[in-house]
Amino acid sequence: MKSFIIEINDIDTLQKDYIKFSQKDLLKICKIVGKKPVTPEIVKRITSIANQKGYNISETLEKLYWIARQVLIDEEGAESIACTRVKDLKDNYDDNDDCNNIIENRELNKRRQIILNNNYDYNDNYLDSYNIIENNIEKRDLNKKRQINIINSSPLILIQYENSLKELENLTNSIILSGKTPVIWSKASGLISGNLSNHHVLFEDAIKSELNDPEKLIRFIIKKPQEHLDYILEDFHHYLGDKSIINPAVGELRSLLKELYRNLKQRDENVFVFVPASYELPDELDPFFTKSNKSFNKQNSYLKRFGHLLNDRDYIAKTKPVIGVEDKIERIIQILGQMEANNPLLVGLPGVGKTAIVDGFAKALLDAKTIPKLANKKLYCLSLNSLIAGTRYRGDFEIRLEGLMDEVLRQKDKIIIFIDEIHSLLDAGATENASGAGEILKPVLARGEFPCIGATTPDGVNIFSKDPALSRRFKKIIIKEPDKEETLRILTGISQKLEIHHNLKLTKDALIAAVELSIKNIPEENLPGKAVSLIDGAAAFCSMRGKKNVYAKDIEKEILRLKGELK
Repeated sequence: MKSFIIEINDIDTLQKDYIKFSQKDLLKICKIVGKKPVTPEIVKRITSIANQKGYNISETLEKLYWIARQVLIDEEGAESIACTRVKDLKDNYDDNDDCNNIIENRELNKRRQIILNNNYDYNDNYLDSYNIIENNIEKRDLNKKRQINIINSSPLILIQYENSLKELENLTNSIILSGKTPVIWSKASGLISGNLSNHHVLFEDAIKSELNDPEKLIRFIIKKPQEHLDYILEDFHHYLGDKSIINPAVGELRSLLKELYRNLKQRDENVFVFVPASYELPDELDPFFTKSNKSFNKQNSYLKRFGHLLNDRDYIAKTKPVIGVEDKIERIIQILGQMEANNPLLVGLPGVGKTAIVDGFAKALLDAKTIPKLANKKLYCLSLNSLIAGTRYRGDFEIRLEGLMDEVLRQKDKIIIFIDEIHSLLDAGATENASGAGEILKPVLARGEFPCIGATTPDGVNIFSKDPALSRRFKKIIIKEPDKEETLRILTGISQKLEIHHNLKLTKDALIAAVELSIKNIPEENLPGKAVSLIDGAAAFCSMRGKKNVYAKDIEKEILRLKGELK
C-alpha cells in the first residue's frame, strides 16, 4: 500500500525514526474529524506519534502544516522534520505515558500560542493551489469557534492546468480527502460524479439534460444549496470568454457568476473553474475569484528550467565588477520606466560587454538603486540553448515557448527577461508547418506585454527593422568598443576577481600587454572581451605551472598558444 513517510531526524544524535501515513490512515482521519479541518488533526497525529517515540519536534507550526498538506495531496512521498530526543523529562518520571502527556501538552500549548499570535492566518505563500479547498473549511470553522477576523478566500476558485488529466485527478482527490464530494461539469456530460446516484438530493426537481447549458447550470447551483459538495466546471473558459471579449453573448453568464459568488459566500460549497494555464479572466470577474498560484511555485517552472535569476545575491557575488558603464545602466533604468517603447535593446559587436552591462543592472536591482517602478522585480536571463535542447519533435519548441510566455505574462509586473542574441531567438524553432519563436513572441512584444531587455549585434537589428510594430517597442542603446585606456581601466577593475580565482598576482605590465597584444593579434574579436579572455587564459596556465605572478612574457606565450605556435 502506498504511504507518505515522515522522517524524524534527531539533531543531537543524528538518529532517525519514521512516521507513516497510508491512504487508509487518511480516510480514518477524515471520518473522525467529519466537517472539521483535516490538517490540524494530521499535525496533532505527527506531534503525538513523535512524542510517543520520545522526540520533541523543533519545526515551526508553518512547516508542520505544510507537511500535513503534502500528506493530504500526495499518495506517496517523503518529508523530513527536525527533532530532539527528550531525556530530561523521562529521567524524572517512571511512567512514560505521563511523561509523553506532559511533553505533548507543553508542545500543544506552545503551538496554540503561536496560532493566537498569528491570528491563524492560512494565506501564506506556502499554500499551493489545491490547499484552497481545506483553507476555506478551516477558516470558516475557526471563525465560528474564535473571535478572529480572517478574510475568507473566494468560493469561486480559478484552477489553471497544464496537464488536464493529471491535475483534474489531483483536484478531485483533494476534495475527497477534505471530506466533500466532487461533482464535475462538462458541456458534453453535464454534472457527473461516481459517488452520486440519480436519487441524490442534487438531482431532485432537475431535468438533467438542461444542466448541459452553462447558464442553466449556474442558475441550478444558485437555487440548490448542497452539503459536503464541491463543483468543478471543466474548460468553462469557452463560455466566459477572455479579457478581450465584451459582448451580450457572455454578459449574462458573467452576471450569473457574480450572483453565484454572493450566494456561495453564505454556503458550504466551492466552485472550481478548471481552465488552461494560458487563460486570463475578464477584468470584471477578476475580483470575484481566488486564483491558483500553482504555476508560479512549481519546481518545473519554465523560468527555472530555461533561465536563471540574475539579481540573485549568490550569482552577483560570482560576477566580475562592471567598470565604466554607469551611463548605460542608467539608460536601461530610464527606458524600463517609460510607459511606451519600454524594452531596452543593447546593440553592439560581440565582446564589447553587453552582458556585463546587464549584470551591472542586476546588481542595481539587488541593491535597490533603481526607480520605484522596478523595486523588487526579478531579472531572469533566458537561455536559448536550453530552450531548444531536446525539442526533437515538431511542436515541442512551440509548447515550451508558449508555456514560458504564459508564465511571464502572468508575472509581468514582477519580472524582467533578458534575452541575449535576441535576433537568434526570433528566428529559432521555425520548421515546416511549425511557427518560429518570432511568430509567437512578436505579438506580445509589439503590445508591450513581454517585459524584456534584448541584446543583439548591428546585423541582428535588421530583423527588428523588418517589423515596424516590433521595432517601435524597443529603444536601442548603442554599445561601442572601448579604446585602449578604457579597456586597461576595465582590466584593472576586474583584476582582483581574477587574482582570487587563479590564486596569483597580475602585474600591471601583464594587463598592458593583454590590451596591446589582443589588439594586434586578435583583430577579429573586440575589446574588452578579447583582452579579458587573453589574460584569463594566461593566468590559468600560470596557475597550472604553480606560478605566483603573471608577467607580460606570459601574455606573449598565451598569444603563441592561441596561434598554435607554442605547445
